[in-house]
Amino acid sequence: MFVEAFHKVFKYQYLKGKTNKRLDNCLLNLLKYVRDKTFDRLIKLTKGKGTARINTIQERHLRSLTLSTGSVEAEGLKTWTVLGGNGRSSYKMSKLLDVCNEKNCQLKCQESNICVQMYVCNCPDSLIATTICKHIHLVCRCSTSNSQDENCARQWSEDGTQRNHEDKKKFAERNAEINFLKVCLKNAANNDRETDRETEAITKNQIAYYCQ
Repeated sequence: MFVEAFHKVFKYQYLKGKTNKRLDNCLLNLLKYVRDKTFDRLIKLTKGKGTARINTIQERHLRSLTLSTGSVEAEGLKTWTVLGGNGRSSYKMSKLLDVCNEKNCQLKCQESNICVQMYVCNCPDSLIATTICKHIHLVCRCSTSNSQDENCARQWSEDGTQRNHEDKKKFAERNAEINFLKVCLKNAANNDRETDRETEAITKNQIAYYCQ
């Protein structure tokens, strides 16, 4: 299909519908075709217009949002089974790569941050159309939500441990202050009651305050 479309454009737009007889003329028109296609691609990238395959990947991502994460069952660290939308068929998928090998890979989903080379599924959409199917999007969404839950639980545990440590520190400081005030009160009792009556009253008030 792509070869026929290229042949039609090249013959009627660059060769003017005539039969090519000279090799240099054919090479010159091929260079013009490549030049025009390069400029068209740069214009699309500048405008932010996606290709047909990128639009297909985004469409599959939107379809995956209608599926429930409960239909995903993990069989291993990198293998999953996803129940189909009809509830009868099931599909198996596996993770091939953790990170894409190509630096400037364009066939990827920006929301899920995955490309077509990282996962494979045995559904026709992934095997025949070679795109990121809705089952792969669903598994990525489920994995992302599980990792976020684990991070929240870890953060809650760390906050609780830090809070307990701070409470113990405050309790120890208060006990030290109370012991110091008791010593001061005992020393004040051994002195003359008339001269240290005011100091003893202040010390008792401080002990009552710290024991609240």
